[in-house]
Amino acid sequence: MEAARRALGVLRLMVGWAIDERLIERADNPASGMQRNLPAKKRGDRGLNLDDACMVWRAANSGFAFDSFTRLMLLTGCRAGELAQARWSWVDFAQALLVIPAEHYKCKHVHGVPLVPQAVEILENIYRGGKGDYILSTTDGEKPIRGIAKYNEARLPCAIQEQTGTVISPFASHSLRSTVATRVAESLGAQSHARDDPGA
Repeated sequence: MEAARRALGVLRLMVGWAIDERLIERADNPASGMQRNLPAKKRGDRGLNLDDACMVWRAANSGFAFDSFTRLMLLTGCRAGELAQARWSWVDFAQALLVIPAEHYKCKHVHGVPLVPQAVEILENIYRGGKGDYILSTTDGEKPIRGIAKYNEARLPCAIQEQTGTVISPFASHSLRSTVATRVAESLGAQSHARDDPGA
């Protein structure tokens, strides 16, 4: 959706330029009111500051499937749905890559996610169930994890409060992706758009 907003912004500038140059004979810019037709931006989805991200990392330390999910989100910046649905057959340990097939990736093309050594270590320590191929599972790999929102809203904040005495503001899984994108962008001196578009 953020891509649509950016495209609309460019269109508005182009039409405005054409009106100024008298290439279009009209006084109003027809692109000016189009943004009203786009869905409103979602509220409450935020990137975490570095201190909060560190607390989340330390609290997600049990090796439980949801904790592994959280740490892998912080290490890879994957979309939550793609990571939750990840299969062992997608992992190339030799190349340290998570290869998401086109049919499971938002943009419908094969996508390789580099795995830093800590991510590889987490994957190597996850029990590989005999019933199915899902990496993050509470059913021996037969089904992917479910209830991530509940984990973020209850279990993880409780673990953080128990460990540090700090009450952390609620956040969604996309906030972890936003955090990664924001911190990387800051390090590179670039701007991140992942925080603006939960589907990004």
